[in-house]
Amino acid sequence: MPVSTDHSRSRRRAPSLSELRRAYDRSRGFADEISAEASGAGSTDLSDFWREIFAERPNLPAFNDMLVMRRGFTYPLADRAKVDDRDAERAYATGAYDVVSKSVPSEFLASVEESSVGAPITFEFGRTSLTAGGIVNALTAYRIVRWCKDRGLAGRPLRVLEIGPGYGQVAAQLFGRLNIQSYTTCDLLENLFLGSFYLQATLPEEPARFVGSDEPVQPHEGFTFTLPPFLNSVRGPFDLIINSYSFQEMNKESVVEYFAYAEQNLADDGLFFSFNAHGKAGIEVASDYPTHLFELCGLSAPRKYPWQLFGTVPYELVMIARKVPLTDGEREAASSVLDGLAGAMQLGLGDQLGYLCDRLVQGQLEARDRDALDAINAVVCGAGPELKLAAAQKLRSACRTAGVGEFFEGCLEFAGDTGAASDALACAADLLDDSHAAVIAHAALAAAAVDRRTAHVHLREVELAAPHLAAEVAASSRTRRLIFALIAQRLNIGGQAQPPGLLGKLRVAARARSRQTSPRTALRRRP
Repeated sequence: MPVSTDHSRSRRRAPSLSELRRAYDRSRGFADEISAEASGAGSTDLSDFWREIFAERPNLPAFNDMLVMRRGFTYPLADRAKVDDRDAERAYATGAYDVVSKSVPSEFLASVEESSVGAPITFEFGRTSLTAGGIVNALTAYRIVRWCKDRGLAGRPLRVLEIGPGYGQVAAQLFGRLNIQSYTTCDLLENLFLGSFYLQATLPEEPARFVGSDEPVQPHEGFTFTLPPFLNSVRGPFDLIINSYSFQEMNKESVVEYFAYAEQNLADDGLFFSFNAHGKAGIEVASDYPTHLFELCGLSAPRKYPWQLFGTVPYELVMIARKVPLTDGEREAASSVLDGLAGAMQLGLGDQLGYLCDRLVQGQLEARDRDALDAINAVVCGAGPELKLAAAQKLRSACRTAGVGEFFEGCLEFAGDTGAASDALACAADLLDDSHAAVIAHAALAAAAVDRRTAHVHLREVELAAPHLAAEVAASSRTRRLIFALIAQRLNIGGQAQPPGLLGKLRVAARARSRQTSPRTALRRRP
């Protein structure tokens, strides 16, 4: 699959200082005008997350500061606040590369050509100079390009809307890979200021305009920059609507409004692409996203490993215009399935659930698949540890991927017994090799190990699979209660130890399994 398309009007050149100054003046002029007309117009309905960020981050920097905007001013938009510590910056970039390179083809990463605007800190990966922010956003850009190709959108001029684009890294990467006719961005004023400058400076040949009133407008060739209060004045249709790592940081009311706007302005054959998690701000569970307004054509967790051991795992929701509304019963069932799958993804199950996600969006679920989805929801969202355990045991036969049932059983046993990990968890670590679920299993087994040698075996497995997590797992394994509590939290059992009666049942079940099944494979030692 080709990784780029040469569109002549998007060829980049280094902007002159005078071009940079003009881009800055346009962005600053718009920000000052909005601030003067309506204080806070660009920052309405702020979530606590962004309120805290804006309170500590320098906003609307001066021109000379914008020349080095990627050295602290673009925090936390995939860039760090403090870049003076080069060792820490290198560790961040290396970790980002370790994560993203497992989910993005090497030829795509090698073809990323980042803008020098903002004087970013770069590092060598192979023959390519990349920044941490560029690597993080390459995953989003790759997934969008892939979906556009799969849905037949890549070969035509596209009208694009990106909600919450930050400083514009995804937009910059998409230009030249897709045939973009118009690109509209909508963000909070403080972030729109950064993004409008960066994109004008990176692609100075693209015309740009700002929308700061309720007067209806149509996106034109090049860039259209606007704020949340004025988005309704920008009329679609859009062939592609994008949001990555942004809905998850908003209040729920704002997310609902954006979904309603997308429903009204998505082209009949367009794509609505969301790459987000839940539990960080207003969206508490996956079904809080009003996906019922659309038809799902894609659901997955493309990022094989998170940044932290128990970091939130974003999932990809790819939606198209809905032709037939859901009934209340269908909507409730869809919400239950989505909450179960997204919750399972938070425990590191991604590719292992891929066949279920594919059959779900294709409408090809069989009875066994429905049983598996019901059981996953019961384990993740159900009430009562005994019901959860029964559902996990059912997954051993209902799930077509070996190890998923064992993994859930083992996690439940581990969260309920602070003394030792179960055989089921050790078995899952083998069966789910090369997954974050296996990393969590090894982390738990290391925490429960009775001797250093056994713990070292499991820590070595983590280091081989996800080197960026090795230090964190090693530190966490020395504080057993932390991993117990985090697994319990992911399983919605409140981090409390299970009652003795259930714990006894778990142990009896584990012994019965050991008699009925063949001995598990010894831990594989990779070279």
